[in-house]
Amino acid sequence: MNLIKTTDSRRIARFLCKKPVVYAYPLGYLDPAYVEFCKWYASVDEEGEYSAVVLVYDGLSRPALFTCGEVEQVAALIEHFAEDLPPRVTVRLRDYHWEAVLKVYRLASEKQEKKRNLCRMSLQRREYDAYRPNLSTKKVIKLTHRNTLEIMHLHTHWPNRYFEPSQLDSGLVYGIKGPNNERLISIAAIHNLSDAYDIASISTLATHPQYRRQGYGKICTIKLLDVTFERVSMITLDIDRENNAARQAYTKLGFRPIREFYEAGLQKDGLSFKSKHWDKE
Repeated sequence: MNLIKTTDSRRIARFLCKKPVVYAYPLGYLDPAYVEFCKWYASVDEEGEYSAVVLVYDGLSRPALFTCGEVEQVAALIEHFAEDLPPRVTVRLRDYHWEAVLKVYRLASEKQEKKRNLCRMSLQRREYDAYRPNLSTKKVIKLTHRNTLEIMHLHTHWPNRYFEPSQLDSGLVYGIKGPNNERLISIAAIHNLSDAYDIASISTLATHPQYRRQGYGKICTIKLLDVTFERVSMITLDIDRENNAARQAYTKLGFRPIREFYEAGLQKDGLSFKSKHWDKE
């Protein structure tokens, strides 16, 4: 088993495309738009193909760590490149990768940090065409960096919901203003998207508590899906595993549950790691 740091997008893609929904986030980040923020690590088999991949994406306020492949090889990559990995990360892991990552990291010490149970759902364009409700999206507006303050204020009501201002660069962030147009009350946004690999991931769906259960979130989501499906044919989203109401709502739009994940903020456990150097390709 050869453990390397790599920029070979073709071999990474061949591996990730075996399970595009399970590996949706790293596959989206493989798009050229994100290349400068990605560090890829891979386990190489005897045929020269990748059998496990770890991605560090540092284009966020806290770097994100993604693990893909057999647990033993993921663990080997995490340990081998321990010194090269960021001191603090956000992870979204399959359950059997948790112990592998904890060889280097532990739960972050902040009170608000906890291990969240998530369910990934996916939707294909052809299924959405059959499920899309006949609802108008005229009230939905495209959000830009001028709306950043409004977006961040809305998210103070949902501290566990994810949003980064850099998402606005995608042009795929939509929202609805309140009855008097005085404030943003609902938002739906793409986290990342790859035209090349035909997939996108939604990470932001939030509605002001005062306006919940009035259909605003649904209309925002429909607008986001309409526009995103003009570019790709597969969209994924992750929701809290116990949020049955949300699961039912997205099921009505055609989404189907695929896999379960854990999400958490982690930090290195303070051990001194022996320096190791990756093999050059």
